[in-house]
Parts: sequence; structure tokens; C-alpha cells
Amino acid sequence: MKKLLTVLLSAIILLTGASCSYPVSDTATSSESDTARYTQFLSDYAMKYYGLDTVTDKNSIACGENTVELISDGAEYGIDAETVPSGAYAIRSIDGDAVIIASDEDGLDRGVRRYAHDYISEGGFYPASFSVTEGIGYRVGAIRIAGHDISEYKIYTEDDGNESKAYAAEELRSYIAKTVGTVLDIVNTRPEGLYIELCFDRSGDGDLGAEGYRLSVENARLIIEGGARCGCLNGVYTFVEKYLGWRFLSDTYEYLYEADAVEIEEGLDFTDLPALAYRNIYAGSYFSADYKAKMKTTQSGAKYGGAHLDRSCHGLCNYMDRLGYTSYEFQPCFTDDLMIDELIELVCAEIDAKVTSGLEYGIGKDFCMVDVGQFDSRNFCNCKSCTSFMSKHGGVVSATVLYFANRVAEVVKEKYDGIYVSVLAYYGSDIPPKNITALDNVVVSYCFYIPCNNHSINGKDCYGDGWNNIEMNKEFRAWNEIASHVDAWYYPWQNFGAFTTFNLYDDFTYLYEAGGSGTFALMPAKNDMTFSVLMCYMTGRMAWSADTMTEEEFHSLIKEFLYLSYGEGSEALYELMLVWDEAGNRLGCWVGGWDVGADVVEHEYFAEKYDYMCSLFDEALKWAPSTEAEDFIKILSCTIHFLGISVTHTDRYINGTEEQRAVIAERYRFMYDTWKEYDIYPSIESNILNIPDELDIEINPESWGW
Repeated sequence: MKKLLTVLLSAIILLTGASCSYPVSDTATSSESDTARYTQFLSDYAMKYYGLDTVTDKNSIACGENTVELISDGAEYGIDAETVPSGAYAIRSIDGDAVIIASDEDGLDRGVRRYAHDYISEGGFYPASFSVTEGIGYRVGAIRIAGHDISEYKIYTEDDGNESKAYAAEELRSYIAKTVGTVLDIVNTRPEGLYIELCFDRSGDGDLGAEGYRLSVENARLIIEGGARCGCLNGVYTFVEKYLGWRFLSDTYEYLYEADAVEIEEGLDFTDLPALAYRNIYAGSYFSADYKAKMKTTQSGAKYGGAHLDRSCHGLCNYMDRLGYTSYEFQPCFTDDLMIDELIELVCAEIDAKVTSGLEYGIGKDFCMVDVGQFDSRNFCNCKSCTSFMSKHGGVVSATVLYFANRVAEVVKEKYDGIYVSVLAYYGSDIPPKNITALDNVVVSYCFYIPCNNHSINGKDCYGDGWNNIEMNKEFRAWNEIASHVDAWYYPWQNFGAFTTFNLYDDFTYLYEAGGSGTFALMPAKNDMTFSVLMCYMTGRMAWSADTMTEEEFHSLIKEFLYLSYGEGSEALYELMLVWDEAGNRLGCWVGGWDVGADVVEHEYFAEKYDYMCSLFDEALKWAPSTEAEDFIKILSCTIHFLGISVTHTDRYINGTEEQRAVIAERYRFMYDTWKEYDIYPSIESNILNIPDELDIEINPESWGW
């Protein structure tokens, strides 16, 4: 077999190139113990799903007359492991005898699973010859612009010192090279032949704004023109996605669709602008600035376009301590003109110091914001001056906050036109005032805090007098009537046990329709107990396209994300989402950050669907394309088990039949052991689920407490 395979494998050397379709991996070359683990995986898979007996050793597995050999170091086959990219693999079979080749554990893992999914059946291992190559070579055969091959082109951008445009050119060259292997020259003098040009808005009237872009093909030349801040970079990433076929699924996972050729037609003319001018996603340190730029979210830094409008975040603390404040428990008097004058002096001194150091101010420059957002306290001043001013403007404390902001903004506008002043509408100052408006350089950050997370922030599905989004909707709209720039602190908390991903569509279409200028989305940090990475991905998509994306397109993107991440089991995971979402929809309003566990699903419905949801996980696990995907599915299933056991423990375990008790006990142990194995402790805010040191199946997990 080895001699015959050597002939086949020699062809792989000619195919080595850039790996385009798998996550970045630093995994070292696999050892014999690793290959033994994967032959055991094939053996277990063949028995579990097809009842097949196999014989295994460290590097091979036999089923009947057919054998599969795993090779993690291809040196003896004439393959230099260093030439096979991380995560890539090849499978070659002659008459049912196969070899799986990979340079690292990630590639071996994916190759073995690909063989299991596609070439094992009730009849045994696939008996015929076949050839599979993934991640070796280039997934696109050619890129042509108006019929001309991409190799005929240069990338032209004027050398004007703009770092974002220069970075866009580098990114374009990089992705073209990863797509077809052609590395284009970047030139700063307009060439005579064919070229791709990156330039600023040519309309002369600023139609593209700060971040919009236009893609066009004129006389066989691709033109990517962008708004002055980062439009070219946004245009490049859209070109790479929409026309070359890339998908930026996470910080570590990019995917490129295969194609014989990509044809960019003469006459192409596509213009796109963001629905929300400011779009920021915060999810801890999981998403890098580079990745968030690919998602066209708003990033600071010269290569991402420089300064931008930004949300307020208790910036007043940075000034008041220099005015003698030692505690942030009580807000200062926002009508104290002497205090305001002193603070304005500090603000101006700070700006002057930055300018003196060589920094420039304005959107797209080095800085453009002054944050004077209130302390994190609802204890506002009730002095005679403040109460008198409030009485003239709706009787709300936000009147004094806006008076204060306008005083600061007026001086800043006069001395430093191009700098904006931001304040919070939050925690007592959220109700907008009457008979007063914000100056045009004031940014108001309205906080949807703490919302009903079971329903959209538009408030349409909320009801009752408790915590809901009805009043928040009214307040946000009213702020947009008195201020030119109102962004939203957005808290789409996916509480442990809750599924809220589908709310994103209504939330962002609402923010756009209500007049919002931006959002700071405080997302759940990456965890496998919920669809946190998908949540961040879809938030980026919606923040840019809330004005154009249809609900059908929204769900199509979710399905694509699931398929590219979890393979053929993605349909089961999407069905799981539908059932889980319905379990929440059958409840009324519940509060993000507070309600948790079985409190966020309707018990009777969830109990009815629990077995079905378990079967969906079984289907998803069968088709998991990698160990990473399998781990996610297993950990996610524990969330469903926690809910399912919580709502069925009495009926099916305490009072259940012997068979029912056995099923609940098995699922309970799986959940407990998995959390212990992966060192997972479900939490909400600062509260952590009190998982016991030893499992007692007689106790309902809902009673563990937080």
C-alpha cells in the first residue's frame, strides 16, 4: 500500500500553498499518541453510528478489507510537513485503502472527521478510489476584472500620508494573494496599464460621508473610493467578502468559498454607507481591533481611520478629582457656573496640551471627543438652583445635565471646532428634558439599562408596569428629537439559560429608524454556554446594514455562520435556536442581568421539547467538523440540560419511572462532568452558579443557587 500511495502523494507537493479555509492554529505536529487518539475516534464513530467492528493500532484502522492510515509527518512519503499549512489535510484512497495526511493536529482532526462523515456507512469504509484536498493550494482558480486576469494589475493609491488608505491597499494585496496566489505591486504613481485604485470620495460633495464607499469598474479598472475616515478600508473588506467570497467568522476563523473563477464585470457600481455612524462592539479581549475593522465596526487608531464619534462613559471622573472631589457617590451641582468654569479650564488645558504635543483634533485625526459623562450614581444635586432649573424643563435631572454639557460644548466649539462633548443619559438622567436642546457638538449616550432582554428594545412586545422596554423606547426617541447625535449603550445580555440572538434584527432596525447615530454594544464575552461569537458577528452585520438588511437575509447569515462553523449539523443547531427562542417568547418580560436559568424559559413548553432538543444535539455532534466544534456543542448542550433537568426533575426523576430516572441521571452526570472537565462555571454579572463539589442527583440543579 505504501508504495502505491507514494505515487499519489507526490502530487500533493505540487499543490501546497496558502491555507484559506481553516482557523489560525499554532498546534505543533502531531505525535503517535495523537494519531492513536484519532484512530480510536474513527473506531468509536464506526461503531456508534453504523455498528461496524474495526481493528486499530496507533496509526491505522481496518474495517473488513479496507484500511485507513493516518500520517501527521509525511517525510517518509516525500512530503515536507512545513509545506502543508496549518489545518490543512489530504485524503487519498485506492480501492478503499486510504491515507489521511496533515501537518498538525488541527488538520489531522479535520481530515479524520471528514473521512468519518463522508466515507463511512453501514456497508463499511468506502471501497472505491477517491481524492480529497482541503486547505492545500488555492480555493479560487482565477480572479478576472472585465475579462482581464488579476496578474495584469497593480494596486494604485496616492501617497498622501493617510494610514487607513495605505493599510487598505496592504489588506487588498494580502487577500488577493491568499485567494489565488498572485501578489500585486502597490504603487503610488498612477500606472499606464491596468490597476486597482484606492482613492477618497470623487464626488466632491461628501456623499460617502466618513466611512461609506463605492466600488466600480471603469475601463477594466477597479475603483475603490471611500469616505475620508476609513471608507477605502471598508470598501476593501466588502470587495473581499462580496466578490472574492471570504467570510470573517471570528478573530481566528476565516473561510473562502471555492470557485473556478471570480468574475468582476465591467460596469460594476455598488455604493454602501453605514446605517449607524458609530458602531462599537465590546466583548472583552476576544475580538481584536483588526477583526472588528473587518466587520466594519468603528475602531480608533490611524490605520482604522483615526478619531471618531464615541460614547460617553463616566468621563467626568477624570476632571472632578482635580477639582477636589474625593467621592463619586454624589453628582456635582450641574448648575454651579463657578464649578463649570473651572472644569472648562481643565478641559481646555487638556486639549491645549495634546495640541502642543503635536496631536491634531477632528474626526479622522488623533482625537475628537471630550467625555464629561456623569458619575455612576443616581444621587443628583437638589439645590435650589438645580430644582428651579429642572422645574422649567420637565422636572427631570437631565435638564441640569444637558445645561452643563451645553456650557462645556459652547466653549469647546468656539475654541476647538471639530471636537465633540459627550454626556450620559443614564441612571436617573435618562428621561429627556423639555424646552432645551443639545448643541450640535454634544453627543448624548442613552443607556438601555436595564432592559427586558426577552423582547426587542423597541418595546412593541413588552407589557405591564414592571421592567420593560416601553418607556425606554419613548425616551430614546425623545432624545433624538432634541439632540443631533444620540448613540445607544446596548446591553443584549444573553443571560445564562436565555436565547436572545434573534432580537438583534428588531433591535438594530429600531435604533436606525428611531434616529440613533450609533451604538456601543456591550456583548457577552466569548463562552460556549451560548452563541456568543455568533451574537457578536451578527451585531457587527446589523450595525452596518440595519437600513437595508431584510429579516430573511438576517436568518440566512445565521444559517451560513452555523454551516461554515459546524458543518452538516448546522441545521440541527438552527432548529435548536427556534425551539429555544420559542421557550423564551412564551414568557413575559424578564430583566437582563437579573433573571437567570429556568426563570427565562416557559417551563411546560421546555419540558415538552427537552428530549427533542437533546436529539438535535446528538445530530450536531455526529457532524462536528472539528474537536473545537464538538467541544462547543457539548458545552452548549449543558445549558440545555441545566434548564431541562430543572424543569423536569420532579416529574421525571423524583416521581418518574425507572427509565425516566435513568435518562435524567445520565444527562445530569454528563452536564456535571462536562462543566468540571472544562472548568466552566455559569455566571450572570458577578454571580456564579454554585456547582457543588460532589454531585447529588436527588437535588434539582436549579436549587444550587448563585
